[in-house]
Parts: sequence; C-alpha cells; structure tokens
Amino acid sequence: MKTHPIVLALCLSFALALSTAATGCKTTRGTRPAEEAGAAAGAQPSLPAVATEVSAEGEPVSGDWLVRNLGSNPPTLNPILSNDTSSGAVLAFLFESLVERDLKTLDYKPLLAESWTVGEDQRTFTFRIRQGVKFHDGTPMTIEDVVFSYERMLDPEVDAAEKRSYFSQLEHIRQTGPDTIECKYKEVYFLALAICGSVEIIPRHYYGGAKGKAFNTQPANEKPVGTGPLRFVEWKRGETLTLARFDGYWGPKDQQLNVERMLFRFIVDPEAEFINFTKGDQDTLAVRPEKWFREAAEPGFASKFHRLEFDFPAYFYIGWNMRKPQFADANTRVALHHLIDRDLIARQIYRGLARPINSIEFDKSPYWNPHLATRTYDPQKAAALLAQAGWTDSDGDGILDRDGQRLEFTLLIVQGNPEGEQLATNFQDTLKRAGIRLNIAMLDWANLLKKLDKRDFDAAMLGWALSVDPDPYQLWHSSQAGIEGSSNYPGFRNPRVDELIEMNRRELDRDRRIPILQEIQKIIYDEAPYLFLFSRRSTLAVSNRFRNIRFYTPRPCIDYREWFVPRQLQKYTPVSP
Repeated sequence: MKTHPIVLALCLSFALALSTAATGCKTTRGTRPAEEAGAAAGAQPSLPAVATEVSAEGEPVSGDWLVRNLGSNPPTLNPILSNDTSSGAVLAFLFESLVERDLKTLDYKPLLAESWTVGEDQRTFTFRIRQGVKFHDGTPMTIEDVVFSYERMLDPEVDAAEKRSYFSQLEHIRQTGPDTIECKYKEVYFLALAICGSVEIIPRHYYGGAKGKAFNTQPANEKPVGTGPLRFVEWKRGETLTLARFDGYWGPKDQQLNVERMLFRFIVDPEAEFINFTKGDQDTLAVRPEKWFREAAEPGFASKFHRLEFDFPAYFYIGWNMRKPQFADANTRVALHHLIDRDLIARQIYRGLARPINSIEFDKSPYWNPHLATRTYDPQKAAALLAQAGWTDSDGDGILDRDGQRLEFTLLIVQGNPEGEQLATNFQDTLKRAGIRLNIAMLDWANLLKKLDKRDFDAAMLGWALSVDPDPYQLWHSSQAGIEGSSNYPGFRNPRVDELIEMNRRELDRDRRIPILQEIQKIIYDEAPYLFLFSRRSTLAVSNRFRNIRFYTPRPCIDYREWFVPRQLQKYTPVSP
C-alpha cells in the first residue's frame, strides 16, 4: 500500500472526511473513558471506553475481506489525475511511486526505486528503478513506464494542475541510463526528494501512450492497472468497487495486505450506512457525533465493534470565490466570519468533538500560528464591517445591497452530510438576521468538484487533508489562482504571501520555516479568503474481527497492511473474479 509520500493537500468534503476517517491520525496510545470525550457536549455518564489502538494478539495471518464505505464514487481512478480523498482511498492500494514515507520514522524509503543519490548541489536526485516489478496484467515495469508517468504528469494538457504546481521549479526530469532517471530542480527545494519520488507509475502500454487531453479521457482511467499489492477487480458505479490481492506482487510480506479483498461501497445516506454497518455488511464506520454518544455508546454496540478516536490532520472551511463582487473586499469576508456561531455549532452539532480553527495549518502542527485571535460570533461587529464595506439596505427590502447588487450567495455542500446541512442552515439563519440571503445547494462530490474546477460557484463548504511538511504553493500562490482546475479556488493573490511561499520552499531548515509559515497564516487570516470552521476529533468504529490497528502522524495514518483477522474469526472466503 502506497503511503502518500507526496505532500499535496487533498481536497475533502465534510461527508468524505467522515466516510474516509480510517485515514485519520493519532499517536497517543491506550484508552480513555468516553465521558471525557463527551464532557463538553454534556454526554451521559457510564459510556464505554474509547481506544486509540487495538493490539495484535498473536502473529498476523492472511485471509478475510475488509469492507468500507466511500460514500460517493471517485471522480477518477487515474493517479495522475486524482486530487481528492475519495480517489486516494482506492488508488493507494493499486499504484506505487518511487519512494514512500515510513509512517513510524517519517523518513523516506525506496519503493519502486531500488535506491537514489542526491547531488552535491542538493538539487539533483537520481533514482535507480527496481527490477522484477510487474503490473497487474503481468507486464514487467520498465524505465519507459516511469518516464511516461512523469511526462503525463508534466503535460500541460493533462488535468493535473495541482500536482504540477509542485514541479514549478523543476529544471528537468530525464532518463540517464537503462534503469535510472534524474530529477533536477532549478533551486533548492525542501520537498524535492518527496515530490520527485512521488509520482505514481502507470503502464505506458495500457494507456496506449496517450498524450494531452486524450489522456484525461482514457478508458483505462476507470479500470486501472498498477503495481500495488491489490489489483482492480470491478467497479459497479454507485454500488461497489472491488480490489483483490495481487499474487504477482513484487514486494516483501510487510508490503502486502493480510486481507484478501477490499470492497468499497457507495452508500450516501448516513442512516443507511449506519444500519449497513451494524448488520455487519461493512467493517469500518466513521461514526457521526450524535450517534457516537447514543447508539455507538450502547453496550451492545461496544461489544461488537472497536470504538476508536483520533485527531484527523485536516480542517474544514467555507471558501469564498473572491472573483465574485460580493466577496471582493476583506471587510465583507471578515464580517461573514463574525456571523457564524462556531462555539454553539461545536457544542450542539459536533457534541464537543470539533474545535474552531483560525489558520490554514493543522492546529497540532509545530507550524501552526498560535497568535491568531479566534473570531467569535459578533453581529454588531459584523454590521460595522459590512457598513464599512458599503453594504446598506438602500431599498428597504431587508437585504443589504451595494452598487445595485444584493448581498446574496449560494453555498455548495456535498450530499449525505447531515452535520454540514445543519451548519449551513444555522449560518443561513444568522445571515438572514443580518440582512444577507444565503441559498444552499447540495451536490454529489464529483459534480461539486467540477464546479470548483470551473470556478462556477459563490461559496463552498470543504476541507483540506494536510501533510506533515507544509508547502502552501498549491493552495495559496498567486500563480495558481488563474489556472482552471488548480487548488487556489478562491482566486487568492498576495505578493507578500507569494514571496514567503517561495522562501519556505528554499529553506531546508525546519525551524527556520516555522516563522515563515506563521507569517503566511497571519496574512491569510487577515484577508479571510476562507471562513475557517473546525478541526475535529474523528470517531471510528471497526468490526471487532480486526486486530493490530494503530495510528500514525502522517497521512494516511492507518497502515492497513498491519490489520488482520485471526483465523477463527474470518468471515469471508476469497472468490475468483
């Protein structure tokens, strides 16, 4: 299983954050009573304990399946094109890159590269490609496949703008020998090894050597062939996606999964998903806050499932399309921040499992800026800021207006997200009292992403899954604002932030990057292109068949290669496709 050596921020919705919560992180070990976790929400006493790991209990054995729910179909199964957690949850088992990050040590280690060297200039990295690796169709992986993969990722007509942003300072990538490839940057970049080694290798022959826009629509994008420990079996859209063990996998045993199959379901309705899980038709469930302190706290539930909590390295926000006139000035955007009662929402909707945030960095990261004052619900302050921005009710219709335009907008949220719907409705009410009209539009994940890519939105409720070593270029550099499909959705441009982002990239010393990143956070906080919402503690239930569940700091944080089901508890037997 590939463990995401690349440090891209990954786009996630509220719903997907929950449905893929098995990628969450926590390094603390042991158990703690749920009363502590639910105290802020006034949870009832005598709740079962929650755990932060499940012990191994014997040597791992192979067999059985792991059944998960993705909530919605991935937009693509092409690793070059994907940039969302839904696709990533599947692709991590199918494709591999040249290097991967060790979840325990955080060091990078060889994967499809047998080894690498770093030039004295600290800008040149030469990878020697591993021999004896086969794709799932039995074809040997060659240097031509590696070159093809990098060429497609760098192809300006390929829909991979967000990934190319990490190669903006690349001087060249080229084959330098029968099994070596050289990656050279124009200047020192602290993530150069991780980025150069992170491109997933795809089979050239399987894509017919497709280039440009033809690559974006290749049929192979829905029936992938990689080198990973699991192979693609079938994808019944809207129903299931099945992966199975790849018997020709090159890697050692600790690179393989113990389960024979991984089956993903696409259940959007949270109630239906909960019922499916409790019936035993699904092995993991990101339990929503309300159910965590009710149904999931019942003795019968706790006796059948592991109850786990951890901090997910992510945050959620409402992003403004700053290209729209109603969001063009910072006073308006800050005023909107003061019109949402995050403390109340954290208590009532998230039952104390969410905490308001103020920054683009994870609040448990050493790079987080602790000096940003939390913006509280303050309608009077918001009114003053709106007046300062020129918004008045000039025609007496109860809606603020400016230059003939009413302060009205549509907020996109993803379907199957009860907490997001409640949050949006609460926001709608408080905005109405302030003379602002909010319309709510619920879309499925794929269509919401399309609107973002085309900048066809006013505001959207989303999240970012974060990396251990931040490089804000993908999301916040001005150069990304004008590129359709890039991750700078709000269209944020700031020369000082650009300068700081470039300084951060050139700085190899981690401690020296901290003040740089904290200044970036301060400027973005002041400019408010996002209305920062929450980071939240994730609550995961897992069938108690499984053993050896641990959590790690970097994404994907859970290593499914460690999970196993004792022979006597195994439920499924393999079935040939």
